[in-house]
Amino acid sequence: DAEKLAHADADSMSRYYTYYPHARDYHKTHGFDFYVIKPKRIRFIGGFGRIHWLDKEVFLKPNIFCFDEESRIIEHMNDDHADAVKHYCDIENIDTTIDDKPVMVGIDAEGIHIRIDSAIHRVAFPEPIQDSKDARKALVEMSRQGQ
Repeated sequence: DAEKLAHADADSMSRYYTYYPHARDYHKTHGFDFYVIKPKRIRFIGGFGRIHWLDKEVFLKPNIFCFDEESRIIEHMNDDHADAVKHYCDIENIDTTIDDKPVMVGIDAEGIHIRIDSAIHRVAFPEPIQDSKDARKALVEMSRQGQ
């Protein structure tokens, strides 16, 4: 099911613009609206003989961070630890030779998202985290990999 997102949901819009900052102009110019998609169940197709339905609870996991907490972590990493964000790309073999520097744009229990130019890359944590204290520990451990 898809439902139009209320204009009052500024947190969701801000999260989207963090991932896709160029879209801000499209929204203003063309009057696009935001929708939230609420899956009822998911069809998994994993190859021959591996096709089945998944309950949404198995597939979708809520973000453990509220918007403000996620924003603080992202801002801190980008402002104070840009070298670590680039290092995460290096250990995952993500090309950072283009003009735009890597920018952390999201964090959840299982990893982080990094934007380089218009591409979004996923970097998984070694194991799921529970809170911001775990996030700090995981990010520090990852920054020490390969050194």
